[in-house]
Amino acid sequence: MGVRAPGGDCCVGRHEVREVSIIQELPAQQAVIYQTLFGRADVAIETLHDTLYPDLKDRTRTQKQQVLGPFITRLNRRLVKHRLAVKPGALKGTYTLLSI
Repeated sequence: MGVRAPGGDCCVGRHEVREVSIIQELPAQQAVIYQTLFGRADVAIETLHDTLYPDLKDRTRTQKQQVLGPFITRLNRRLVKHRLAVKPGALKGTYTLLSI
C-alpha cells in the first residue's frame, strides 16, 4: 500500500516505486528522457535534446527532433508493458508522457 505524502496525496509511495522500477529497466539515455518527462505536462524538444546532449545546443528544432525520434520510439516499446507512452504534447514542439 502507498504512503500518504506530507501534502496529503494518497499512494505516492506506490508511484515512486513504479517509477524507480521502470528507470532501472531502461538504458541510460532512455532513462534520462523518461525522468525528464515524468510528472511534467509538455516538455520542449529542446529541453529533452539539451538534457541528452548539452554540448550540441546549436542544432535546429528539426535536427533535435530527428535525433530524439529513435530514442523515443525505443522508449515507447519498453513503456508499453507499463501502459505508458511518449506522445507529442499539446503545444507545438513538445512531448509528454501519457497513460495508455
